[in-house]
Amino acid sequence: MAEILACRRGLVTSMPGCRGTPGKIKLSPAFNPMAAIIEAITTNQSVNVQFQPSLGGPVYVYVFGDNMGDISIAGTAFAGMCDDSSKSGLKEVLDYYNENRASQRQEVVTVTYGSESLEGFLTRMELSPLDPLFMLSKFTIMINTLPKEE
Repeated sequence: MAEILACRRGLVTSMPGCRGTPGKIKLSPAFNPMAAIIEAITTNQSVNVQFQPSLGGPVYVYVFGDNMGDISIAGTAFAGMCDDSSKSGLKEVLDYYNENRASQRQEVVTVTYGSESLEGFLTRMELSPLDPLFMLSKFTIMINTLPKEE
């Protein structure tokens, strides 16, 4: 993992720092932006279930399998790099979405978080300003997952 240092407003650079992180996130196909960082990952999985209470007190549970899940990957995009201001984190995130969204790609996207891997289809991206003074934007990439077959 690298330590992040800002040289000028909106630009960022990195220096070698600590090695390895326990919660390393990896996207496949490769998501290796130079001017954007992933800050958080959220996953939601649920069961398709119906609870039916009866008049006598018992509750009947009907399970209809699993629902589709989703993975949300959030991060910050910088305006550029100190050594190469032509690399925009915003463009790197947009390019990744445009090349790997479900309407353009038949294969799944794989998210590896630590030692666990989840697969799904890239279906949505959100971009919004985070800090106009430092020219930062926040992004969220949404991936829909299919239920796991046991």
